[in-house]
Amino acid sequence: MMKNKKKRRLRGALIVLCVLIALGAEGLFLRAQLFVRSGNCGVEGAEDSVVWRVDLRGRLTISGNGEMADNLNYLLIFAYESAFHTSVNFENAIRSVVVEEGVTRIGDNAFAGLFHVGTVSLPESLGEIGFRAFGGLSRVKTVRLPARTESVGTEAFAGCYALREIAVDENNPSFTSADGVLMNRGKTELLAFPAGRTDKEYVVPDSVARIGDSAFCCCANLMRVEIPDTVTEIGKNAFDNCSRLENVRLPATLTELDDYTFVNCTALREIELPDTVTKCGNSVFQGCSSLSSVKLPDGLDTVAGLMFEECAALRSIELPAGIRTVATEAFALSGLEEIVLPEGVTTVGMRAFYGCESLRKITIPASVTKIGKSAFAGCPDLTSIDYAGTEEQWQKAAGGEDVGFDKF
Repeated sequence: MMKNKKKRRLRGALIVLCVLIALGAEGLFLRAQLFVRSGNCGVEGAEDSVVWRVDLRGRLTISGNGEMADNLNYLLIFAYESAFHTSVNFENAIRSVVVEEGVTRIGDNAFAGLFHVGTVSLPESLGEIGFRAFGGLSRVKTVRLPARTESVGTEAFAGCYALREIAVDENNPSFTSADGVLMNRGKTELLAFPAGRTDKEYVVPDSVARIGDSAFCCCANLMRVEIPDTVTEIGKNAFDNCSRLENVRLPATLTELDDYTFVNCTALREIELPDTVTKCGNSVFQGCSSLSSVKLPDGLDTVAGLMFEECAALRSIELPAGIRTVATEAFALSGLEEIVLPEGVTTVGMRAFYGCESLRKITIPASVTKIGKSAFAGCPDLTSIDYAGTEEQWQKAAGGEDVGFDKF
């Protein structure tokens, strides 16, 4: 009798287990149906010519024929209702990106922010890669450009902190890879230095005439870069957020530094601009919190807007005699303690010295005819200004604005 009871119990347990397994399988099937999602991502007017799909393995596949649209919203956050109501965020679940044959363009910001993607596969049909297309894919180690790719957007690989190589098909007529660094075919323009390379020092090849926009953006390991005299132009954001960069040798042939060249290079301590430089763009050294020594060239006539904003270690600076304008927020929130504006300066822009809490002394020539609003606001240690003009000239230059200082 006892044996029969045990057998019945065992059979019952097996039946329950089989039911649970069946229900579990059904649940997994239902989840698969609910979690696999797709949508259109073609350009306007041909939205369904290119489609995207996410599968259970976390693979995002782009397929179809033609161009992807810019700034896609994949609607990758889906929820299903159950007894416990659970949400799934596919942006965090995606582990790989596969662009299939037939797709000719990857749109701007196409995969930006898919932080967990580890691999990217691109088709031979691909002709163009948009702005910041792979921005923030922080686990991707290598990307290969096919033979037909003829255009790569600015910051296409920005924030790819693990990227060590940008490979290029040897038959590509537009681009080449020089030891993993992306250049144009003739190696006259350096386009993208992979941010995940372990090099602490890098010497730009002497075939290079231009360093492209955002070329070294977010390179976390570089400490020193030597640029040859063949280089005449450095693009916008060229060394943006190179957090360990301490030293850059600029060429004697350089004529201009574009906007944001060294923005947020927090380890940069000193730099000398060659005398050939006649123009610096906005925010060139903005956020360079360790910068304490700068030599500006004699041919420079403007300290550009935000040029030294938040340069906390900058205690003093000698401005060349040719300076005529100190632009908006040029030295805002910097560590300046004393500065002399040379004779010939005509304009001090809005908030030019705003928030310089250590600024004690400033010398201003009578040539200044315009002082912008709040030019000296937030400077608690500035108790007097050595101004060469009269009070009437001062009031006229201020133009009735509150410049943040009412006596001189």
